[in-house]
Amino acid sequence: MNELDNSAGDSFGLDVIESVHKRGIEVGVHKCRGDMWLIQGHLRDVRDRDMPLRGGEIRRAGTPLHEMTVQLAVDSTLTILAAEANIAAVPITGICEGIAPDYSRLKGMCITTGFRRELRRLFGGLKGCTHVTELIMSMASVAVQAVGSETEKATDGEKPRQLDACHALDTTGSAVKYFYPKWYRGFT
Repeated sequence: MNELDNSAGDSFGLDVIESVHKRGIEVGVHKCRGDMWLIQGHLRDVRDRDMPLRGGEIRRAGTPLHEMTVQLAVDSTLTILAAEANIAAVPITGICEGIAPDYSRLKGMCITTGFRRELRRLFGGLKGCTHVTELIMSMASVAVQAVGSETEKATDGEKPRQLDACHALDTTGSAVKYFYPKWYRGFT
């Protein structure tokens, strides 16, 4: 994570004295045979100084405080066919990891409108792991971008789902006029 450093506060006039915590989230999307997709996510939290944990253990600086991976197998409609979460590092060992198998309940859900709301309903608060759920939300966004752009050509005239989903892809705006002229509804 070398993009983040102590000079980051310069634009705000802040005098950063110490780096404390970094989080990295990486998501990869892989096209598979049979019109299938593998979405992989990895989250890692690292402290920049030693951190005492429960029971007297010390987590050394640079050693992951949180580290988890999630894999989702989806079809071209973004329906989840299989889901797996793995938790490799946590501050409360022996407890946090126990929730990982519950994420297989994502099977059958579709990563489209309402997915985040349903994810929070199923895994919010005491029903899930904040970090795994946050990772899945990032994965969903990337999956929609990657799979959506690859399958857009096969939508049989349906409006691409990314249109009107953010300010840049407003169907009255210049980006849509240029990249999606069929769906442009502004003034010509």
